Amino acid sequence: METEENMIYAHIADAASSIIDVAQVAATHPEPPPAWVGGLMGMAVVMVALTGLWWVSAMVAVYFTKNPPKKTEAVSKATVAAAAAAPVASQAATGIPLAVILAAVAQIIDKPLRSVTVSAPASPNANWSVQGREAIFSSHLVKSPRDVSGLSAVKKG
Repeated sequence: METEENMIYAHIADAASSIIDVAQVAATHPEPPPAWVGGLMGMAVVMVALTGLWWVSAMVAVYFTKNPPKKTEAVSKATVAAAAAAPVASQAATGIPLAVILAAVAQIIDKPLRSVTVSAPASPNANWSVQGREAIFSSHLVKSPRDVSGLSAVKKG
């Protein structure tokens, strides 16, 4: 038993001696480097990272330039006709017509699909925001440029 305990103490002493050696070296080291050196190193790291991103994007561009995408098969006429029959009034918020979106989805899933459009009923009180704005704007008096005096009218305090 004593030999195992002695071995454990020996390992602890070895670890402690290496920690003490590091602490002595750190204590004898002169002043830390100035702050501008750290800033310069940070800028170097950022520039290396940006250069790496630039190279990666350039390699992607070279790949796609040398290997253009292959031609895909044309969309079936039935899918296009079904998508074109969708009402023009129902468009996505981005301005992409619903027919285009339906044609793309039908091509991807390779099954016929049905377009369903849901809209909220018109509110009878839709004009209340416009009336509120008009009331606020009419309550403020707008001065014409002739009514505003120049800097000569400012009194010095």
